[in-house]
Amino acid sequence: MARAPSRKWETYFLGAGFSRSVGLPNTAELLTEVHALASREGLALEDHLRSAYRYFYPEEASSFVPEAVDFFSVLRANEDVARGMPGAFEHASLLNDLRLHGYTAPLREGARPTHPERGLDERRPNRAAGPRDHHE
Repeated sequence: MARAPSRKWETYFLGAGFSRSVGLPNTAELLTEVHALASREGLALEDHLRSAYRYFYPEEASSFVPEAVDFFSVLRANEDVARGMPGAFEHASLLNDLRLHGYTAPLREGARPTHPERGLDERRPNRAAGPRDHHE
């Protein structure tokens, strides 16, 4: 009979504001941070986002930044259903571009160094450290 795996794991439930405590944007700030990064770096991502707002939210597009979770759901649905169809959103890879570049860069740039004595693990950034994680 196979041995049972170790059950010595600790689980932490973090509130929505945890990312702010380590210098990262929360979900509500995420797209704003992506826009700031894209503008600062001159990335095409800025134009693609604005194009997506015009396509998916035509009446509000000029000044509107949608909620990140809702926007990502819309992009995913478009990717799954409409990709390649006539009239589909022209930047079908936008969600993937955001995953790879757009929202990971602000997270990497904004993260503060963490310290085990403050309950955060430097070896695995942005991960809360448990007592078993501290090895001599």
